[in-house]
Amino acid sequence: MNLLDEIKELINSKREGSYWDFKSEPHENKASLLHDIISLSNSITHHNRYLILGVEDPSNNCNILGLQSGQANRKSQAQFIDFLRTKKFASGLRPEIELKTLIINQKEIDVLIIFHKPFKPYYLSEDYRDR
Repeated sequence: MNLLDEIKELINSKREGSYWDFKSEPHENKASLLHDIISLSNSITHHNRYLILGVEDPSNNCNILGLQSGQANRKSQAQFIDFLRTKKFASGLRPEIELKTLIINQKEIDVLIIFHKPFKPYYLSEDYRDR
């Protein structure tokens, strides 16, 4: 199954699971973003994980809101990688990620793919706070 079909299937499930999470908009708080990435990275499933941005959570029926170019806090793949690279992960092991932008119902959504790797648990060697 290709990524687009898989993400459509997850949205249509109208629920969140052990390897995917919906966010209606990009994270304003960087500590919250880091928490979500680490939580998904440490999931005990043998599947890539997905942080799906631009889709409401199940309490709002997983409606596809979409994202806009230049939207506040929207990040490129390079920005996500730089963000993780500057955090002090234990043993220097950090999640491996890739950002894909998909179009569903004429709306752009971002899918941060967190690749399944055997280096769990991922955790920081020092606290990180944003505001």
